[in-house]
Amino acid sequence: MAIILEHRITREKYILLGAGLGMFRSSRPGVFAGNLNPVVEEGREEVISVCDIEGEIIFIDRAELKVIEVDGKKINEITGLSKSKLSVDTDSNYYKCPGCGGDVTIYDDECNYCALRLK
Repeated sequence: MAIILEHRITREKYILLGAGLGMFRSSRPGVFAGNLNPVVEEGREEVISVCDIEGEIIFIDRAELKVIEVDGKKINEITGLSKSKLSVDTDSNYYKCPGCGGDVTIYDDECNYCALRLK
């Protein structure tokens, strides 16, 4: 069986193939002070390797996906949890992010989809 992922915004379904984490850091001498004031570039990429229904392999940012099914069972069946058992128990506590339109709660400090600061 497979792990099925859903894109948070488009709601497209994908099959999980793998995950990857890439980190980088580079520096070069600065224009004015050379090595005393270097220009540093660094970053981190968290991507998921998935395939669509046609078998095309795609790399998608981790924050854009969520797991909805594992081995043919829905996530709430596996964990035994439902929305009513969580701290946010009604759909009225969910709002749309002004940046990307993703679902956020009144308790979120930033959007899980686009990292927009909400408070």
